[in-house]
Amino acid sequence: MRIVELGTCAVRWAIERRGAARGVWREREALVVGVRGDGAPGLGEAAPLPGMSADSIEDAARAAEALRARLPVTLGEPQDVFALAAEVAEAPAARFAIEAALLSALAQRGRTSVAQLLAPGPAATLRVAIVVDDEAEARAAIAAGARCLKVKVGDELARVYRI
Repeated sequence: MRIVELGTCAVRWAIERRGAARGVWREREALVVGVRGDGAPGLGEAAPLPGMSADSIEDAARAAEALRARLPVTLGEPQDVFALAAEVAEAPAARFAIEAALLSALAQRGRTSVAQLLAPGPAATLRVAIVVDDEAEARAAIAAGARCLKVKVGDELARVYRI
């Protein structure tokens, strides 16, 4: 597959101060990376947390520009994607965004899923955890069938024990 075009879009949204966002963040920011090749689009996203992540939105923008400078590129299999992403992006979120965009384009072209592209016979379902903030949310999640709860701890151990 030949990737011929790359675009980016910075997005921002307000977040409620609960769960993972209980800390200092009032909004999140991400850089969406889009690629196109042989008629197949692909999207990826970098959303590092300021002060928590090793990288930044600016790192992702630089990595996207480094990839754009190499276009057009030809990719045949997932290992080509991983090698290219490693060359243009050191920062984890930036590398993820580029890998996701390229892998999704490769999967689109092959009319398959990224999961199927990476592993023949991937699991049909994945178990997930539900983030809860208090006892009422925990009860509601369990009543709805949740088998795993995720609680953001911080320094509020008493709240965690109540949950």
